[in-house]
Amino acid sequence: LIVAQLMDRLCSGARVVFLSSGTQLPEHKLARRFGIPVPNWLGARRLAQPELAAEEDRLINLQQAYSTSKLGNVIQARAFQARLTDRDVDVFAVDPGLMPSTNLARDLPALVRILARPLMLAAVPFVDGMRWVSTSANHLQSLCFDPQWKGLGFSYHDGNVPWAASSDGKKHETAK
Repeated sequence: LIVAQLMDRLCSGARVVFLSSGTQLPEHKLARRFGIPVPNWLGARRLAQPELAAEEDRLINLQQAYSTSKLGNVIQARAFQARLTDRDVDVFAVDPGLMPSTNLARDLPALVRILARPLMLAAVPFVDGMRWVSTSANHLQSLCFDPQWKGLGFSYHDGNVPWAASSDGKKHETAK
């Protein structure tokens, strides 16, 4: 809503960054290892009003709602960029990565949090898709200010690496 309200005020050279997640990619290994289901894009209206969706189309759990919402971020970023083609504005969707030093596991049982946190922190250098907060912050800062990203229009990034969005994220009809 904020970006929509500001669209007419974006000047040439502006950049808009939507935070997404690799969980929107069906092949995202880390998400599947953590039990996060593949997203189920039902369309914006049916996701906003689940009572409109058929029983078999409803999201199966909160983790699928999360991955689906991150797919929605990619779709939204593409749709905004399509509306801005008459101006020199770049719109990015980015996966900042899994950052175990955040309060990500706050809803897990206390014992699991106590045991999992040091293991996850130790894994950061070795697991693709896990990042330090400072690394993710640097990637976001780069997308906002680094000249290398100028003129891309829409692009999806895994950290600071351009990446293909999911097939659902690339379909024009999903933006409706």
